[in-house]
Amino acid sequence: MRIRFACFLVALLGVLAVSAIASTPADTLVVGVVEEVTTMDPAIDYTFGSGPLFRAAYERLVTFNTASGKIEPQLALSWDVSDDGKFYTFHLRQGVTFHDGAVFDAAAVKTAYDRVMTINEGPAWMLTSYVDSIDVLDDATVRFTMKTYPFVPFLRVLSSYWGMCIASPTAITQNAGDDMGKAFFRNHLVGTGPYKLVEWVEGQQMVFERFDGYWGGWAGDHVKRIVLRKILDTTTMALLLESGDLDIAYGIPLDELTSLNGKPGVVVGVHNTFTTNMIAMNTTKGPLADVRVRRALSYSFDYASAMEVFAGYTTPLIGQIPIGMPGHDDSLPHYVFDLDVAKQLLIEAGYGNGLTLEYTWVTEEPEGRRVGVLWQDTLRKIGVDLKVTEVTVAGHWDRVSNIATMPDLANYRWGIDYPDPSSVLVPLYHGDSAPPAGYNLSRFADPRVNAVLDASGKEPDETKRLQLLAEAQSLLLTGASNIWITAVPVTVCMRSNVQGYVFEPAAFSSFNFYDLYKK
Repeated sequence: MRIRFACFLVALLGVLAVSAIASTPADTLVVGVVEEVTTMDPAIDYTFGSGPLFRAAYERLVTFNTASGKIEPQLALSWDVSDDGKFYTFHLRQGVTFHDGAVFDAAAVKTAYDRVMTINEGPAWMLTSYVDSIDVLDDATVRFTMKTYPFVPFLRVLSSYWGMCIASPTAITQNAGDDMGKAFFRNHLVGTGPYKLVEWVEGQQMVFERFDGYWGGWAGDHVKRIVLRKILDTTTMALLLESGDLDIAYGIPLDELTSLNGKPGVVVGVHNTFTTNMIAMNTTKGPLADVRVRRALSYSFDYASAMEVFAGYTTPLIGQIPIGMPGHDDSLPHYVFDLDVAKQLLIEAGYGNGLTLEYTWVTEEPEGRRVGVLWQDTLRKIGVDLKVTEVTVAGHWDRVSNIATMPDLANYRWGIDYPDPSSVLVPLYHGDSAPPAGYNLSRFADPRVNAVLDASGKEPDETKRLQLLAEAQSLLLTGASNIWITAVPVTVCMRSNVQGYVFEPAAFSSFNFYDLYKK
């Protein structure tokens, strides 16, 4: 206890010392983050830590508007899709330059995306799975020829920050070397975005400055400089925000927010993301091969009490598609907590005298432990002995990717790759998506679900597609392959003088820096 107090006192004195010097300048936005990338390469990075820097420095052909659920122009002004879905033709924005002075045109698009597909790492699958070729029709027109078509979500794929950020063709060709520019792009950002990287002190901070040549211009209110400070100690981060030495604090744990609630000049923000928390049930062997047991467990889960694990900031997940994403439907049927029904189903399945199950949770996702302990106490009431096992991220994948070592129950998170329900339903529930091909940890395989999901990816009519998505979710509920808990909330706290922030659940670790300013 003395050691903890001493460490806290040192941190506090450090904060006070910094605060005594100055708060953040009026033209500078200082953001505290808990994650840092190991590479800045948009062709390789596949982490949430890249969100802030990619959004500051890079742009894509299109962007996703969370409020409307629609795709909107960014570097492409408009596009045409052939009737059969084989060709996507983009008409590009003119007068755009990269941070190094290179001109943005159709050749730049082809150069950037060809590099991603050739390197073929991390997020590249979102292009290589669907795109056969990219052709320059003229300086302002580029055409994608699809290998898999129709694929209705493709525009939403192109809105992802992973793999879809367009880097300078000059930087790509001049720094290709023997590694296609991996060494160069590990610590360089060369895009068309509103801010350019001027400094990276690894493990400490990144500094971005306004790109004077930005095509969007600088009329109105904007900051001139952005500083991303890596701060692993979230207690220190909260103190720095309170003192005014941070403008924004990203990633403070939910159970630490009480220290900031009600503090003058601080706005506490908690937002639901498109990332979901679930429990996969092993459908391939043992008691859980019987759908009655899986349904019994679904009824045995106290969904309302589980929300307290998330400090009451979220609500139970209805369906498999999170709130705010096209296809979410609050009217869908869902399981509710009912131990009497759960017990009866166990009796019908031949487990009236009880059974023992193993549940794993991931060290780096501590809500899984609390969920497991809560459920463990409840399950005892119906004769189920739940063994709660901790695993690391690497250990989790080692176990769930091997059918022989897959536990009975595995708590996990799923973060989308692009803002479309196919990025949830296909990798988690399609029969072809069992590990290692996908993340269908339960190995759930229902030909009806597969057929509906396949059809939804090809259906251009939005109303009909939503009907297919609702059908898929109802079938999944009947199959009870998972226990669907909630959308995972994140915290974005800021000083009250920071204006213009809009939360993006699809890219929750990023910030709309161009729109932010301080009053």
